[in-house]
Amino acid sequence: FYTKSLYQVSVGEMQESLNVMGKRLEVQLDSRLMVLALLADDVEVRSLETDDLAREIQRPVQLLSLHNIGVYDREGHLITQAGKSLPNQIMYTFKPVFSQVLQGERVITDRYKGNQGEFIGLMVPIYDNVFQIKGVLVGELSLSTLASFLGKETEQRGYFCVLDSSQ
Repeated sequence: FYTKSLYQVSVGEMQESLNVMGKRLEVQLDSRLMVLALLADDVEVRSLETDDLAREIQRPVQLLSLHNIGVYDREGHLITQAGKSLPNQIMYTFKPVFSQVLQGERVITDRYKGNQGEFIGLMVPIYDNVFQIKGVLVGELSLSTLASFLGKETEQRGYFCVLDSSQ
């Protein structure tokens, strides 16, 4: 009876710990989406003029611990990016989520492989002055950055694993 009680307490503590880490991860991703949405509302970003836009998206990359930020037009063509890792056209695998963003949703993509590692994309719509969607702002978050955050959270408690839903 004593061993069973200890086991139940231990499992309960682990479940609570995982719930807390899951909520913290959710906050990390949601806060980045919110900041990207605020950035998408910036006058220079909404203008989609390349010179102002390139300068404006440089600063938040480091602030948000992102690998890159890019801006795409409604057709999925890259207008500009802070780094060099985003494709010139939205990849075929992102067409469905890109369409969701064009409907006004904020989206976190599935994992994808890039030239410089594995990433998830954070996508938010860019609106014009009459609230029509004219583009999409994409932030690239590397899985190594995500793993680093999760590693800090689990140092004293054990291991945490994120699996791709397609596997």
